[in-house]
Parts: sequence; C-alpha cells; structure tokens
Amino acid sequence: MKTIFLLALDHWYLTLPVLGIIALYFISCVYIPESKVGIVIKRFAFKNLQPGEIIALNGEAGYQADTLAPGLHFGFWIVQYHIEKVPMIRVPQGELALIVAKTGAAIPPGRILARTVDCDHFQDARAFLTHGGEKGRQLGVITAGSYRINPALFTVITSENAHQNGLDPRLLRIQHVDPDLVGIVTTQDGKPIDQTEIAGPVVHGHDNFQNPQAFLNAGGSRGLQEQVLLSGQWNINPWFAQIEAVPMFEIPIGHVGVVISFVGKAHLDISGPDFKHGDLVDVGHKGVWGTPLLPGKHPINTRIMRVELVPTTNSVIDWVSTMFKDVLPEMKGLEWGRLYEEHHGKSYDPNKMSEEVKQLAADDSVTSRKGIFEFLLGGSVDTKLLEVRVFDKKVARTAYDKQTQAVTGKDKSNCPLCAVGHGSNKARIYKFDEMDADHVTAWSKGGDSSAKNCEMLCITHNRAKGNR
Repeated sequence: MKTIFLLALDHWYLTLPVLGIIALYFISCVYIPESKVGIVIKRFAFKNLQPGEIIALNGEAGYQADTLAPGLHFGFWIVQYHIEKVPMIRVPQGELALIVAKTGAAIPPGRILARTVDCDHFQDARAFLTHGGEKGRQLGVITAGSYRINPALFTVITSENAHQNGLDPRLLRIQHVDPDLVGIVTTQDGKPIDQTEIAGPVVHGHDNFQNPQAFLNAGGSRGLQEQVLLSGQWNINPWFAQIEAVPMFEIPIGHVGVVISFVGKAHLDISGPDFKHGDLVDVGHKGVWGTPLLPGKHPINTRIMRVELVPTTNSVIDWVSTMFKDVLPEMKGLEWGRLYEEHHGKSYDPNKMSEEVKQLAADDSVTSRKGIFEFLLGGSVDTKLLEVRVFDKKVARTAYDKQTQAVTGKDKSNCPLCAVGHGSNKARIYKFDEMDADHVTAWSKGGDSSAKNCEMLCITHNRAKGNR
C-alpha cells in the first residue's frame, strides 16, 4: 500500500487528473429512494424550449419528460442538473384519481375531456406527448396502486388534495350500486343526442362506461343514457359520467308491468288486426311492449320508460279474448292465470286457433272439451288433455275375437307386434284382459274410434306405441 502511495506521489502529474475525474464522477451521482421519483431539471443547454412548451423531449433546458426511478443514477452534474425527489402517487383501495395534463395537443371542438393515449397510466410522459396526448382534464383515470408520475406534466387529483382542486373527495370513490338498485347514467362527453331522442342509444365495448375512450370511439352520445348499471363496483371517471342509483322497479304479485318505452328501435306494430287496444311492439322498440314484466324486481331506466301496473286479471282477460274469438261455456273455470303465465309470450294465429277449437269441439271422440284450450296452447301435443274416447268393450271384444281366430293354429301371437318380433312372446295367445284396444291410425293423426280403426295389442306394446 505504501509503495502505491509513493508511486502516486512520484507521478503526481498523472494522479491528479485521475482523482479529479473520480471526484467529478461521484459528484454527478444521484440516489432516488424506493418511495420517491426523481424529477430532472436541466439548468442550461444548447437548445431552449419553444414558446408554450414546458416539458423537454430532446435535451432542451427545463423540466425533462423522463423521470428517475429508485436507485443510483450517474451523469447528472450538479452544475447543470437539479433533481427534485418527490413522493410517488398512491391511490387507496376503493378510490381512483383524476389527471390534468399541463401541456399537450388541444382538445378538439365539441369535446370536453382529453382522449386516452398509451402512456403506462401516465407514468411515461414522453409517450404521452409523442402519442398525441391532449392538454387538460383526462378521460383516463388511475385506480388503486402506486405510480411514478411526473408532476411537471401532470396534476394528479386524489381524495387527499381534492378540496384544493375544487372537487368533493366523495366523487373519487369507486361507484357502488347495491343489489336492489340500478344506476342511471348521464355522460358529460360524446356526440350530441339526436334531436328526436331523449337519451343516448346503447353502444357496446366500453365495459359499463369504465372505458370512456371506447365509448366515444363507438359513437356514444353525451347526456342521459339508455343503458343502466347493475349492482357492482365501477371505476368511472366522475368528469365523464354521473351515476344516480335508484330502486329497481318492483312488480307485486297479482300484477304485471306494461312497459311504455320512449326510446329504442323504430316503432313496429306486432299486435295484428285482432288486437283492438292500440299498437304493441317487441321488447327494445319504442312504444308499448307486447311482453309485460312479471312479478319481481326489474332494472328499469325510469327516465326513459314508464311502467303501468295492471292487475293480472285484466291482462289475462285481454290475452284470452285475443287468442280465442269465440266464447264457449267450457272456458269457464279453467286455470287461465296459469295458462297465461305459461304461454302469453308465445306467438299464435287467433284465426287458426278459433278454427281448431271448432273442429275439436265437434269431434265426438273428444270427451273433455275443457282440455281443448290448453291442448292448443301447448302445441297440440298432450292428447290426454282431451280424454279422447276409447273403444267400448263390445268393439274391443269383436276385434279380439277376430285377431285370435285369424292366428289360431298358425303358431303366431294374437298381438300383431309380438307376432312380427323375435322374443319369447312371438307365438303367445293373450287373454282378452291382457290386451288393450288401440287406434290403428292414432287419433291425433286423424284416426277415428270406429271398429274399422281398432286393433288389440298386448298391454306392453300398446303403452310403448303411444301416438306413433
């Protein structure tokens, strides 16, 4: 060690410059703590910022776009640079923060908020400026977390400094809509609503107003919105949209809700010529909806719709009178309320329904005329509702004797279906009470209950056959 020291003294003309360089190197060193961000101010340079510019992108004197992350940084000479160590921005859980850019491109006419650009949640000032970021209040927000944001370019408004920036801190809480409520939305930015409408139409792809730039790109309108927010938590920029939480519309038991919508697709009447109480439209169209709301809670936007409570009895009477033109005695006492709940949303041809009622009522094979109406409403499938007349015992005995005599001595079963099979019953002669009388051509397919259309089948095959 002593030898090195003596050598340095002997060659002082080399030692002094080296020590000077090392000293200058460490004088240019800057340390940024973990919880801070370094803001670089260049005291002088060969170039100055253009008039109106406040952030340097190309080495000009003044505030630099690029910040210093935690750690050691070299080359920032104290003569030329001043480094401000400022706290990171912290947004608490359940809150968001708003951003105001101090410089950037001008916001286009007709808009009030600056568009969103890709800049790593405002942590990359250079990207913000070079990608066309706009000066003023931003559409984008930052949510819970920690951020290294350059305060020379951005003012960040959190709940801590909201009052200083003229805002109520409560506006920076995440919007919360309770399960029994619905959020009615009014946006502050977007294209004007059409003069013939009272609310902006639904646009898609903006994640329930949490992505305002997507809302604008999709052609969203400024003002009251058709779309509502359901229960949940929503990160919504209060400069962009205001949320009013109101109770869901409740339809009590014993009533239905007739919706009158003042917005929606073009009015297109679906009621048909037999409906005499005005026009009806499909759900989502402007006008009186043909499908009512059933008992329960519904997320209805009461700013653009009106719901009239109608006792179920009235609705059932209107529906029945539309479905069936003729009033028959057999209609009395039927469970019309249940039938309404099960079938009122389906589409029927009233003229066809009335004609089929007449045909079934005139059919001697139909012993339960009360079942005609439910049978038709259910798609003419469940023939049990009609209690179709079965063959009397005399006809059945005649058919049994005829079939049994025809196979006597031929080693064949008197059940036609067993006879053509390969099972153990292929040659079995069944007793009369082991067989059922069946329609050769099913009644539902036009077959009658005459002796000519009767055949005897073993009970197993008759039950398996059904209406096939």
